[in-house]
Amino acid sequence: MPLQNFGRQFYSSSQCWLLNKYFIRKEKKLKTTIFSFLLAFFIFSLTYLKTFIDFEGKFNIIFYQLKILKYWLKHSITSAPFSSLILFLAGYFKTWWGKKEIIRSNIWSPTWPLSFISSIVGIIKNKKNSHKIIIFLIPLLYIFYIGFQAPFTRYFLIILPYLYLGLSDILFRMLRRWRRLKLF
Repeated sequence: MPLQNFGRQFYSSSQCWLLNKYFIRKEKKLKTTIFSFLLAFFIFSLTYLKTFIDFEGKFNIIFYQLKILKYWLKHSITSAPFSSLILFLAGYFKTWWGKKEIIRSNIWSPTWPLSFISSIVGIIKNKKNSHKIIIFLIPLLYIFYIGFQAPFTRYFLIILPYLYLGLSDILFRMLRRWRRLKLF
């Protein structure tokens, strides 16, 4: 059974091997869960194979991950909680350098807040359709996830396709409804 989770574990290895538990189905067997963690750790370690070879096996992966976590906690701070959400919806963010003033992003688009609202509407409308709700849910969860980091517009490039797909779905439904009402 753990080998069925191989794809999920491989995906989780790009983040952290401890996230593996999130991707495992609810299994009651301790043996299976331990095997899944070991498999995820092995896959995660494969991403550092070149480093192991270069250091001739003298590379402590646990220490390295703790060092990365310490660096992230020290350097990945936000000027205000959920400032990424404010940047996404309004296009403004508070700088964390210099005078700490509020500035406007030069690549912000008004379609971003519209697509964000369409994602919320899409979740409400598609409660029963689990495949479609994922397209609406991914951007909202991602924006919540990056809410505790410094705001950068480059982080939004990952979710824009999902947002635009959701927005186009909502617009298509509205157009279809208006055609039935013969509004145009």
